[in-house]
Amino acid sequence: MTVEYKKEHPFTIPFERSPKIFVSTNYTIRGEGDSYSDRMFEVEFSDHYNSQHKPIDEFGHLFFDNWDTEEWSRLTISW
Repeated sequence: MTVEYKKEHPFTIPFERSPKIFVSTNYTIRGEGDSYSDRMFEVEFSDHYNSQHKPIDEFGHLFFDNWDTEEWSRLTISW
């Protein structure tokens, strides 16, 4: 992550030490312009799960709770 202060030399924070930022909200984050839209990465989820149908009904346990090593190894995140 490169940090660029106004009128200062930029410096780099190595990935291992850089902040990981995540915003979760039920509301729209408002903004406009090319800079705003270029920095936005949206992930939308469907309403597959609800108050009548939960992950425990489908998998026998909640996501991430009571996972053993084998279950964790099934988790693959690719960008």
